Amino acid sequence: MEDLPKESVEELRDQLSRARERIATLEARMEAESKDKRTKADWVYAALDCAGVGVWDWDITRNVVTWTDATLKIYGVDRASFAGTIEAFMDRSPPSQAFRASARARKASGSSAPGTPYITSRASLWHA
Repeated sequence: MEDLPKESVEELRDQLSRARERIATLEARMEAESKDKRTKADWVYAALDCAGVGVWDWDITRNVVTWTDATLKIYGVDRASFAGTIEAFMDRSPPSQAFRASARARKASGSSAPGTPYITSRASLWHA
């Protein structure tokens, strides 16, 4: 920078300062948007739980099944006793449902790119 005129060095420092401010502003906005999305998702899951609608997610690559509170209630289990795997889900399902779920999983894993959501639904009898 010794070869540059003093004005050029000052201009570069000013541009760097503005760039840092812009980056900080964008990072703050991204964090706020991320928090807003988490809050909205929490609200949706809370509404579904209140309606008694169970929702679950299966991370196939890690074999982790996550159930909402309503899903746990539908299956009559508590969070501590559910192993959180697809095998634990299948063990708690009637044979016909387990067969259909297994077929759907094979179809989803063979027809989609990794990370592509596969959405399905089913009716359930309520456990009293």
